Amino acid sequence: MSVDEAAWPLDTLCTFAARRNPKRGFLVVSKVLGRHWPAAPATMRAAVRDLAARVPADLPGPVVVVGLAETAVGLGQTLHAELGRGDALYLHSTRQLVDAPLLGRFEEPHSHASAHLLYEPVVAGFDAPRSLILVDDEVSTGTTLANLAAVLVARWPSIERIVAASLQI
Repeated sequence: MSVDEAAWPLDTLCTFAARRNPKRGFLVVSKVLGRHWPAAPATMRAAVRDLAARVPADLPGPVVVVGLAETAVGLGQTLHAELGRGDALYLHSTRQLVDAPLLGRFEEPHSHASAHLLYEPVVAGFDAPRSLILVDDEVSTGTTLANLAAVLVARWPSIERIVAASLQI
């Protein structure tokens, strides 16, 4: 493997692990999220600040930031906070079925639990976002983000721009 350009060295960001999954036998394990590998809070925040600084500042609002379950929920929330936009809403996917209006369902084909659910936001008047920021901890093929984007664009045809934000692509 080679890395042509990176803000952080690959071995600082992640490591790889084997897993028992016939769909994908490896796992990218983040070293900066503090979820599966210990990380200092300052390192975690620095990684998210760096990621947020790479999100285009000129995205038309309102903006919806979506963190993908399970690993990128905290990453997405922190990125949303770092953006500091008053016109941004944070949502996250889940695999849990609850009694609430469903915004959409999409698939993460390589996952052990491939179905993601996204519930309607509980914010009055927020129904025509113009930009999406889709946040995941790692992106290998982009299929999951493409599946999510298709669901959201079908629901919100007002979407003009979509940004993928990930620590490892």
